[in-house]
Amino acid sequence: MHLYIIRHGKAQQESPTGRDRERGLAPRGERQAEWLGEQLGGRDDAPTRIVSSPFVRADQTARLVNNSLAVELAYDDRLIVDEPTSGVFELIGEFNPGDRVALVGHNPQLSRVCGMLAKDPTFQMKTGMCAVFEVTDPQHAHGNARLVGVMRMD
Repeated sequence: MHLYIIRHGKAQQESPTGRDRERGLAPRGERQAEWLGEQLGGRDDAPTRIVSSPFVRADQTARLVNNSLAVELAYDDRLIVDEPTSGVFELIGEFNPGDRVALVGHNPQLSRVCGMLAKDPTFQMKTGMCAVFEVTDPQHAHGNARLVGVMRMD
């Protein structure tokens, strides 16, 4: 399985309603997501499906990335801010070894998941960053993944 873990692009400090879930992308975050979409769209092993947190900034990131991919886009509450990492591993376990999937979400959850996959507890996901993993057994991803690359617009 090719697994692309994407942290949403740089977000606005506040939303018009004051609710965290409704914070959108800042202009830099939009550029980060568009750039990332272009990078992924040019790959032979590009994602064929995107699963995103339903929060606005993650949704906007997923949609901008998907402008270059034009693949299925779904939403999953297990990718919401502060959900346990076990939910993300459960989600990964629903895929098959030959799948190519991008997950779009938030920190600190994604840094923890990537740290577990990369076997590096110091691994940090910055905004607009994509970590690329090869996962041999999605049902047991925690011990069966290899970090093969990282992408982020400077």
